[in-house]
Amino acid sequence: MNTFILSYNPFDGKASGSQIHAYVTDCRKITQYYQPWLGTYVLRSFEEMPSLLTGFNGLFHGTSYILAQVQPLQMNGLLDPSIWNWINTGNLPALPPTLDNTKTGSLF
Repeated sequence: MNTFILSYNPFDGKASGSQIHAYVTDCRKITQYYQPWLGTYVLRSFEEMPSLLTGFNGLFHGTSYILAQVQPLQMNGLLDPSIWNWINTGNLPALPPTLDNTKTGSLF
């Protein structure tokens, strides 16, 4: 499975945060995702980048964004250990019972 970082300015664009979130949760090409903060998603997909870019180019309507494929074991930062485990191994963390998890494999 491929891992990507999607980053965009949530205050400078034609697509709203809710539109972007709806796309990420509904897109069949994205199998898992995590949004650590506003304007950033970690995405998991069996697809290659060109396949994902087509949808994101349409979504962002010419507004700047970055989609970067990353190598999980070569990433670092300060996130919950269960999130790093998911990024590095693909093992989904247990979700708190209060989260609405309507997409299989989604973290939020």
